[in-house]
Amino acid sequence: MTASHRLNGEKEVLRAFYDEWAQGYVDTAFGEKYVGHWVCAKLLDVVAHALVKSGRPHSARILDAGCGTGLVGEQLAGIGYGEIDGVDLSAGMVEQARKTNAYSQLTADVDLNVRNPAIADDRYDLVVCCGVFIDGHVAVTALDELLRVARSSGYLIVSTRQSYLDHEPFVEYVERLAEDGKVRVVMRIERGNYINVDTADYWVLEKTT
Repeated sequence: MTASHRLNGEKEVLRAFYDEWAQGYVDTAFGEKYVGHWVCAKLLDVVAHALVKSGRPHSARILDAGCGTGLVGEQLAGIGYGEIDGVDLSAGMVEQARKTNAYSQLTADVDLNVRNPAIADDRYDLVVCCGVFIDGHVAVTALDELLRVARSSGYLIVSTRQSYLDHEPFVEYVERLAEDGKVRVVMRIERGNYINVDTADYWVLEKTT
């Protein structure tokens, strides 16, 4: 999986890389003991039961932002969540995600670095973004797009690989968002299990505007 981290973040380069890798992605991930999808799904479940104010956590509307082949969605569907949409840049990855039957709606050609008019403002109770804030993929400002599509008092569940945190100002960006009253940091798990060669931080952020 480390080959993907040498990409330059350009949309067409990323799309072509993941379209080609789509069919073999899951085998590669599990071969490297990837567990990020499992951690994010379990964390979302905890957040939904503790914090979703409807009292019906499994009815929460969820966006899997950067859904890839559907690993997170499959985990969530397996524990009872049924209102899951997925978006990804790569059509090849989305086609693999479709095979999981976990998603209500799947959309390809979605670049999280820019505003996506196809996704309405304030739409989702929970937005999960797992395995996306890694080297060569999205800028820290992609958080703005995740916040845009989350409803007020909704939650983001985000993983940030350690190698990304080492040289990208993600922590500082979250701190600035918090200072501006846009988010509340509910939880940060530092250096959690992610993959055999690296750890990740896991974040729960509440949208406060």
